[in-house]
Amino acid sequence: MYSEEFVPEDEVLLRARDRAAELGCPTVLPGVGAVLQVLAASLAARAVVEIGTGTGVASLWLLRGMPADGYYATLGAMLVLALFLAPWASAAALRIALD
Repeated sequence: MYSEEFVPEDEVLLRARDRAAELGCPTVLPGVGAVLQVLAASLAARAVVEIGTGTGVASLWLLRGMPADGYYATLGAMLVLALFLAPWASAAALRIALD
């Protein structure tokens, strides 16, 4: 979609998206991710529970909208895939701390 090109994704998100493609997991589009980030930020969400994490693309967007000391938890059938999120979560946390 044309509008999706307006939302740039950094290396962390691109790597998570590539991993999802390798595993055959669907991901949110960049525009949806940006909305998730804005929602988390506008609500000053200090705690987020996500049901069905996949490879963590939406999780990364949510984390970026949360404060650095926020709490993130995941539930769902794809919980095992959340293990793939670990390397990117620490990179996202570092990015949030540097911003």
